[in-house]
Amino acid sequence: MNKVKQTKSKPKSNKLTFRGILVIVMISFLIIEFGKNAYDNFILKRYGIFTEAVVTKKKHVGAKGAIYTHYEFMTNGKHYQGFSVDDENAEIGDTLEIVFIKSNPKISKTSRFLGIKKTKKHFR
Repeated sequence: MNKVKQTKSKPKSNKLTFRGILVIVMISFLIIEFGKNAYDNFILKRYGIFTEAVVTKKKHVGAKGAIYTHYEFMTNGKHYQGFSVDDENAEIGDTLEIVFIKSNPKISKTSRFLGIKKTKKHFR
């Protein structure tokens, strides 16, 4: 008579492990970040104000050589800064057309990145 060895298996725990919690936190962060960017882009396209910004710095980032083009613009007597990854051909001192949110000028992107052009509704 062959006896099959039976092994005792550990009962499964319903508790979340540290790894599980970490994965949930990372996924939540990504969802929130993508959602915020999508919302900012929507608001910029819908209610953004066009202005010109001056390229102040170019920076190569990462192994693939992505180029961040930093710009500066002024509104209501204050200077604001931003960057673009879509304007690698711009040189320091060149101007870029950007769009910003009037209530929070820290949120700005180039019109090229947003894929919009200036229309009558965008004039100040």
